[in-house]
Amino acid sequence: MKYAALGVLAVLAILLMLPLLGGPTVPFWVITGLLCLRIALQWFSAPTPQTRRTLIAPTLLVLGVTVFLAVNPPQQ
Repeated sequence: MKYAALGVLAVLAILLMLPLLGGPTVPFWVITGLLCLRIALQWFSAPTPQTRRTLIAPTLLVLGVTVFLAVNPPQQ
């Protein structure tokens, strides 16, 4: 489980760096999906209910931003 979380973080870092390296921009929903996956991995590997409660705020933040951008997509 620990290595899967590190893999998700590595892929996320690569996707965020692509535009800086002159590559294509990655859709925001891809990055948000990876963040949700990372939070889910933390949630299910959390040893105590207290640890799970600390993950509620980041989960709600990521989901809120995703819904907001789905309703109001950025103008290009």
